[in-house]
Amino acid sequence: MHRNPLRTLAVAAVVGCGLSGVASVADASARRPSSGDGTLAIASLAPETGALQSLRESLRLPVELAVSEINAAGGVNGAAVSLGTGDEGSAVATARATVSAFADAGVDVVIGPASPATVLGVLGDVRKARMLMCSGSDTLAPVTARSSKGLYFRTAPGPRLQGLALAALVRADDHKRVAILRRNDFFGDDVGAAARRGLRKGDVKVVADIVYDPDAGSVNKKVRAALQPKPKAVVVVGFDDDGARVVASLIAQGAGPDTIAIYGPDTMQSLDFAAAVDPTDQAHVAGIKGVAPAPAPGNVTSPFHAALVNRGTAPIFSSHSYDCTILAALASVKAKSDDPDAMKAAFVKNLKGKSDCNTFATCKALLDQGLSIHWRGASSDFDGFSDFEPGSGTFDTWSYDATGQLVAGDATSQIEVP
Repeated sequence: MHRNPLRTLAVAAVVGCGLSGVASVADASARRPSSGDGTLAIASLAPETGALQSLRESLRLPVELAVSEINAAGGVNGAAVSLGTGDEGSAVATARATVSAFADAGVDVVIGPASPATVLGVLGDVRKARMLMCSGSDTLAPVTARSSKGLYFRTAPGPRLQGLALAALVRADDHKRVAILRRNDFFGDDVGAAARRGLRKGDVKVVADIVYDPDAGSVNKKVRAALQPKPKAVVVVGFDDDGARVVASLIAQGAGPDTIAIYGPDTMQSLDFAAAVDPTDQAHVAGIKGVAPAPAPGNVTSPFHAALVNRGTAPIFSSHSYDCTILAALASVKAKSDDPDAMKAAFVKNLKGKSDCNTFATCKALLDQGLSIHWRGASSDFDGFSDFEPGSGTFDTWSYDATGQLVAGDATSQIEVP
């Protein structure tokens, strides 16, 4: 069954590429007995097995390309960066065992994991081991700089930005009366709250804001409550399984996308969404629209994109993982140390400096001159970065066609928020 990898990332818990500076965990262990020894050790935590293993190359190759770029520019603080790899798996227990191996090997920085659920599952271990962790694909884990002790960062746009992007899409279609149906969890709360604010700032009236239980046997009563004030559009904040049940109920109550506009987040785009709504008539989903983090924002210029195209890899959060790796290395350069406690403050400072740069070599040269830098990455220009996540983001649009297939919007339809 085809699943949406973005939705799977929300709920689920390449060695041999011939690149210089790539090592196994065992190799890293032999050279990296402890943090702060002068050699920056990076490890990629990616799904080598399990439900997300199809994403391995998309998430790992960017890390390998980044480390190769870093070492080609002379490494960090006079030493080549080492790269270890380990399996995230599908179960948090697998990822925790890998993180434990990383800690024993003296790893300084973990790039990953893929799944927000795994982020939550291993964060305590990462914090205890005093490693720095950066995920390029976590769009929703409810983490704060305080809960991670400043050791966790993400480069993917979080739920607040996705909610604002949804609101912008609805406003662009000129709907003035909108109902929100959102799942009862942190994802529904955060995306829904941001969408509500974004709609109201655009002079859109939110006529209903209904919370539903994603595990409930029926959502009909909740859908009926959302439709009672006669909205012209409905924003459904759900995953592809419970979101499909909400859409099926909307259709059954005469409010399918042929009569009322329906919108959803990235977690509601999948190849089997139409069949989940109605296996007998997949055309029922035609016209549903949504947003998803853009792998190649039109407002960003980076040599990374051409490098990835040359490798023929699907760009699923690839630019975000590349940015994580480069930023970690630049933090070590600025801190003049591979100690994560010294690096964590430098990580954010390198996103708020005065001198723009978009390659490791250029940024390193500026830092070596004593200048402050603003990393202009492959996934974002990183304007307004907060204490651990982007303050702005670029989103692609998508829709379902008359056959129930996904249609991706082009670069001209991208939405920048805030």
